[in-house]
Amino acid sequence: PAGIKPSSSHAHVSLTIRKNGSPIANEPVYLKTVGNPIKYKGKTDQQGKVVFMLPLKTKYVVDFTFQRDAEALDLSRMKGFATMSKTINYTPDPRLENIESFIPRVKDLVALNVNDFVTAQYPSSENEVDLFLKWGNKFNASSKEAVLEVGFKVNAKNKKAYIPKNLFFVIDVSGSMSNENRLELLKNTLIEMIGRMTPQDRIGIVAFDDHLYNVLPSQFITNKTAICDVIRALQPRGGTNISIGFEEGLKQLEANKKPSMVNRLILLSDGYGGDEPELSINLAKSYAAKGLQISAIGVGYDYNAALLEQLATIGGGTMQMAGDPSHYSQAFLKTFDGAIDPIGTDVKLEILFNDQIVYRQLLGYENAKVNVGKVTVDIDHLFPGLQKMALVKMDIINATPAIEQQKVVARMTYTDPVSKKQKVVEKELHPEWSTATGLLDMTLDMNHKRMMAVAIVNQSMKLMAERFASGDKAGAEKAANGGVAQIQKLFPQAIPADLKGLFEKLQEYVSVFEQLRAEP
Repeated sequence: PAGIKPSSSHAHVSLTIRKNGSPIANEPVYLKTVGNPIKYKGKTDQQGKVVFMLPLKTKYVVDFTFQRDAEALDLSRMKGFATMSKTINYTPDPRLENIESFIPRVKDLVALNVNDFVTAQYPSSENEVDLFLKWGNKFNASSKEAVLEVGFKVNAKNKKAYIPKNLFFVIDVSGSMSNENRLELLKNTLIEMIGRMTPQDRIGIVAFDDHLYNVLPSQFITNKTAICDVIRALQPRGGTNISIGFEEGLKQLEANKKPSMVNRLILLSDGYGGDEPELSINLAKSYAAKGLQISAIGVGYDYNAALLEQLATIGGGTMQMAGDPSHYSQAFLKTFDGAIDPIGTDVKLEILFNDQIVYRQLLGYENAKVNVGKVTVDIDHLFPGLQKMALVKMDIINATPAIEQQKVVARMTYTDPVSKKQKVVEKELHPEWSTATGLLDMTLDMNHKRMMAVAIVNQSMKLMAERFASGDKAGAEKAANGGVAQIQKLFPQAIPADLKGLFEKLQEYVSVFEQLRAEP
């Protein structure tokens, strides 16, 4: 109602919505409450204004019909009779305006890394590298399939020498970073990483929304407390202009470049912005030619993989996905460790089977080469502290008690970059026979189920994109629906919190197909 006043519990929030530089009338405005499912809806008047009475001590994200996460509203620190006024620019997302373009193209798909969702930790030892094998089931005459866990861990103490780092972080603080408390969790993990750095290292930070913020000029790590206080002060704000933050970060990194240091820029963003992607790509090419490295961490499940992968590839760095907030720390530390000299190069992992065990699928690696009785995987480098897990799905042929004699072997070979000598690590495991009758259930632990769920999403997305590109909308919808059904079957009680984002993404595609069917 006109003339409404703020109260001791609610703030009076007045928003002016502009599109193409002018106020827009009769436009729906949606506010998502961060941390709970409550949403608010309003509509602009003839002057483009809309007023909300919002509960204090919380945060909100502004959505429009064809734009998500346009702006963040932070009322978490407000007290008493509070008011807020903001002007927000509405920039429609072409994917939402044209619903068919929301379905990803095959060439834009980047498979999710199943290891980003693994929470198990292998035990440490004094060995340089350890291999781990574990069956997910016992065997009897009724056995038709089996699952084998294959993992390895590199000793974190294997560092040859500490190489000082000159790191520059370019951080997205647009409204979308309020979702799932993304920015707060990123700040926490960045602070954790600073705890691992030394006074020999440099760090600098710029942040961006649709403006540039010079947060921390490049400096040596001499006062960790002061640096962490600056990081804690970061807050989500407005739109997204990646290239302005990217360019400033590269300029400052180059200004402090030292041949004796690892000189690397790390971009943290979902990769979607109002500027042209070619601006950032051309910047990456220009500064990579000057000897700077570029890494990227894709934030959220719907990050712009095509752009961020390209920037990291041009810059000779790594690309990590931090889809679920609980995995931000893992993605950060992988990127950090990626700036350390490897302890092994030219790495190959071989898994050798026998005649009664037939290879069907490997989850955890995308580049498996299959030959009779052997699967080979190429791994780029072995870094200190690196851990990976894979699952091998197999068919069993005519199982008898003699299968216990048919061992499975995992063998890793790699070259020591200092001595140039090849090293070999090998582990073997025999099947265990059971006298039980009937089919034996596979005793999959939660990490195995997580890996299978991510593999289901990868496969469903790929099949969906392929069918949609060929004009088979019904087949594409079936692929998305099939992925949802398989994940629900895998987790009949409740889907783990760290997988909900992936599951909801598939459900979102299902909704898109339902909308397409409803259109005339």
